[in-house]
Parts: sequence; C-alpha cells; structure tokens
Amino acid sequence: MKEEHEPQDWKEGRRLRAWELWQQGWKQKDIATALGVSKGAVRQWLTRAKVEGREGLLGGKFLSDGRRISTSAALLVPRRSFIFMTLLMTFL
Repeated sequence: MKEEHEPQDWKEGRRLRAWELWQQGWKQKDIATALGVSKGAVRQWLTRAKVEGREGLLGGKFLSDGRRISTSAALLVPRRSFIFMTLLMTFL
C-alpha cells in the first residue's frame, strides 16, 4: 500500500482535508464553510487534485500563472538566473 504524505504545514493539511471531504461526498460550499475558506479556493484545489491527483495539493512553489513547480526545481531558478547574469556580463 502506498504511504500517505504527512502535511508539511497547516495550509497543505487544509487542502488535503478538502480533497478527503469531497471524496466522501461533501459539496464544495460545505467544504468551504467547514474549512473557513472561499468556495473559489475549494474549487481551485479540487480542480488541481482532479488533474494532478492528491500530489497536486502538496506543497511546492507556484508560478504567477498558477502552474506548480517542485521545490527542487524552484531552488534551481536563482542559480540559473545567476549563471545567466554571469554569462551576460561577460559579453557586455
């Protein structure tokens, strides 16, 4: 049996709880009320979970357009930016 991921923080736990409640047959508006969030937030979480599975609700970095990237990929961004700037400076 696949081991379940423990929530890394309360926000991740809330997203995972929303998914669990929806799978139990709860309506989105009732989930929103129970968790103290907007219906829109629940809708976004469930949409992401339907596309990416439970893993889509786990922590990570989000781009401005809503796409999620892994934490390890996010750590590479500053390094790549530094390398790019270093290369750019050599040509100026």
